[in-house]
Amino acid sequence: IFGFVLLLSFIPFIKSFTITTTTTNSFRINNNNNKAQTIIRNSDRRRNSLLQNNNNIRKKLSLLTLQQQETSQEDEVLPQVWSCGHSSRIDLLEAIQEAVDMAIEGLPTTEKTTEVDLAVISISSLYDASPSLVVPTLLSSAKGKRCEIRELIGSTVSGYVSSIRNKGYGVVQTTTTTDEKNKSSQKEQEQLLKSACTGLESEGVPGVSIVLAMLPDVELKTFHVLGDDVPDDVGRVPTSVWKSSVGLSKFPSIERDTPPVFLLTSSPSFQKEADDFLSGISFHYGSDASVVGGIASTVSSLTRARLFRYSSTADAPTTLSEGCVGVAMSGDIKCETQVAKGTKPVGGIYRIVAGNKSTIQAIVLDETATQEVVDADDEEEKEDDDDEDEEEIAEKKSKAAIMAAVYAKATIPKPVLAEANFVMKSLSDDDQASMRKAILIGLERSMSKTTPNELLRLAKGEGYRWRVYQVANASMKDGSVTLPPKEVTDIRPNTRVRFFVRDAAFGRKEIQALWTGYKKQKLEQTLLLSMDSRSSSVKNSDPCMAFVWSSLDRGDRFFGTPSYESKTISTFLPNLPAVGGFFANGVIGRINKDDNNSAQKENVAVHGSATTYALLSSASGRPIYYPKTKADDKASSLSEEESNNDNENNEAASTSSSSYPRDENGELILKRREIHSGRALTVSTVEWSVAEKTAVPTSTLEGFMWDKETEVDRFRERVPLSNLVSQTRAATLTSNAVDNQPRPWIQAILSRKDKDDFVIIPECKRSEMNRNGGSLYKRYNVKK
Repeated sequence: IFGFVLLLSFIPFIKSFTITTTTTNSFRINNNNNKAQTIIRNSDRRRNSLLQNNNNIRKKLSLLTLQQQETSQEDEVLPQVWSCGHSSRIDLLEAIQEAVDMAIEGLPTTEKTTEVDLAVISISSLYDASPSLVVPTLLSSAKGKRCEIRELIGSTVSGYVSSIRNKGYGVVQTTTTTDEKNKSSQKEQEQLLKSACTGLESEGVPGVSIVLAMLPDVELKTFHVLGDDVPDDVGRVPTSVWKSSVGLSKFPSIERDTPPVFLLTSSPSFQKEADDFLSGISFHYGSDASVVGGIASTVSSLTRARLFRYSSTADAPTTLSEGCVGVAMSGDIKCETQVAKGTKPVGGIYRIVAGNKSTIQAIVLDETATQEVVDADDEEEKEDDDDEDEEEIAEKKSKAAIMAAVYAKATIPKPVLAEANFVMKSLSDDDQASMRKAILIGLERSMSKTTPNELLRLAKGEGYRWRVYQVANASMKDGSVTLPPKEVTDIRPNTRVRFFVRDAAFGRKEIQALWTGYKKQKLEQTLLLSMDSRSSSVKNSDPCMAFVWSSLDRGDRFFGTPSYESKTISTFLPNLPAVGGFFANGVIGRINKDDNNSAQKENVAVHGSATTYALLSSASGRPIYYPKTKADDKASSLSEEESNNDNENNEAASTSSSSYPRDENGELILKRREIHSGRALTVSTVEWSVAEKTAVPTSTLEGFMWDKETEVDRFRERVPLSNLVSQTRAATLTSNAVDNQPRPWIQAILSRKDKDDFVIIPECKRSEMNRNGGSLYKRYNVKK
């Protein structure tokens, strides 16, 4: 009991101790928790501050990156890109696809869709497919290659001008070899590397040519104008009304320092309104505006020319047969134009004695000017006398004596036709034939630069001295001649004139001198810019694209050399990446556009028997784009050269019957010969005829058939059908009625066989007459 009482007395003490111990422990725990929370709060604050600092650093880095990207974008200048492709396939859709693929290969490669600002297409008129399929097929082919075209113009043509890219351009060949075969291939490769492209001209055969362009900072607008929409009272119509009438309202949207550029393609029926339209462009857009182009053409006069136009802002592509389509460009683009006519001066220099408006009535020889020309020609001939023999020198002396006699008679004023007759007698047979076909008279343009020789003037960059016109009308009563009234309006006495003829040899020299003068002018401009202290750097002035519009009577038939003009451009402009154009019924351009010293500014006009060259480049000096860098092309060009040398024989042997057109059953397709004839074309008031070139047969058998058709046509002209029938009846009339019956063919063969006589049977053609020709019909077994 005592123990139990004692235990009860200690219970309050034990409770108070337990409570005290528990309170002390809880206090310690709370203190530890507070310290831990404080540490956690401090660590969270430090972490947040570090994260905030990191975010600030990231923001600063991102801002710096954006600034660097903006700076790099400002420093990076997009190039002006031009690329061309062509195809000569028989099928139109396949030809368009191949030409598009070739042109897109010359564009910059991007992960996104490539946007092409302008496309220019030339389609041969020999294709049988509907012209309305041309533009949709082209757009779908380009879209399949992730390429979108914004603006497009084009037409049917009798022949196209294009170029082939030289992939090895700029690669320095350092390897040497002793093998003769490798040496020859090395020389060809070195010749290939001298220019970025090689010109190509195709005439009178099926083909497609496409030009694609990417033009940064250039405003484009395609348009179509009919002849009735062109105002004929130039200068009286307000500018806004005139632009709205021809489809050029609100162009350009922003006024630019550089003059606009117009590329035109018109139908042959638009030639009557062409002069008013060209005058309106020069009046409302300024005389510095560049206007170039050509008139659509066809291989056969029975085929109608077609025009093509497309704009991404319009509803659908259009195929047209009348009017004029074109594209107007304004902004960072520049155009330099030249016109070559291939006209050689003959005879002396004359002065007009009587004449008014556009008519020249009488002329007299200018002895002083003629003697200057004779002396200049003698100096040029002395340089070439070392390579001539005695007969050629004697022939030149006799011609000089004849010309001296002609000049002596010309000191008396005479009618123009009478003097032309005297000059014609002293010319060669070819020159006489050219002068009988068309009388060409040149009016002196300017006396500021008086280099007598025409070729020397062109080589020095002085431009043409004479503006050559074809006589529009001649009077047999008084011997006067009338020049085109719309081009010549003020004939004044004492104006110097001269006779001209078209000559192929002179035309080749003219083109060489023309581009020599162009290179000389460019070199002088580059030297002046480099010497100018205010110019920090010399901008790129090389052209990015060359358009060539040549009339139908030029090309291979005139120069005697395939692709002469386009290859000459590639030689003189080695950095040029592309050449395009077509053979036209007439060409549009201005002669001596950059000659500021001429007394009268040349107007843009339609020229017959001429070629217009248009060099397009960036006005701000943007760099020229090439599909690949020169370093990357080195290995590919060398490997391609080896593969080409290895497969040379295989490529030659691959020309088989599969290249000839066949139908679904493998039958050889033979087309009838088209009717070709010279067509009369009107340029202003001048009517001239162009002899068209016939198409090339697609196979040997087709060529045989065309030749036989031509032969039959000639026999029909000689012997009409009625005469042939009467002759046949007369040949069968005999005294025996049995002999008058037609002779059966099988019985004749059997009778010959019974008599053991030979029989001539026409051969049944089953294969081509060339070494690689195959069977005409695939189901035939030629060996059997």
